[in-house]
Amino acid sequence: MRQMRYNNNVKQDVVEESLLKLFVLQTELKDFAGALNTFEKIKGTDLSGEVIGMLEESVADMEALRFDDQTYAVDARIPQDPYSWFFHLHKSDFLIKNVAGEIAELKLRCDRDYVFWRFQENLAYSVSEDQGTCSMEVLGDPGTTFTLIQM
Repeated sequence: MRQMRYNNNVKQDVVEESLLKLFVLQTELKDFAGALNTFEKIKGTDLSGEVIGMLEESVADMEALRFDDQTYAVDARIPQDPYSWFFHLHKSDFLIKNVAGEIAELKLRCDRDYVFWRFQENLAYSVSEDQGTCSMEVLGDPGTTFTLIQM
């Protein structure tokens, strides 16, 4: 893998520490697709194999979760600005429930497609594996809370 290059004004150790903290935060927020992307960036740094080895167990669990039959929930809130909540999907099937407020529409941006539609609560959606990786945007009223279930 190619060594990552950073702005000369930012010290390498600051970048490495920031990536590690980002990985931990993404894991705590159940943004496993984001955490896996961050892990790839971490592997491109000068961090020791020991540090990377400590993360690999979590990474293996995240990769296994993507294709097993376990579901997991992510609690979310639409912010005040820009009235959208963004998330990288980790599994190909999902639904949104427990909505408190108003969700207008969902946008799905995948490697091979972009679609959007009016939201319907408790309706399960499925993304074809052919679409590649996908991120989702949930548009609605600021402060709206909901639960994203990935299946």
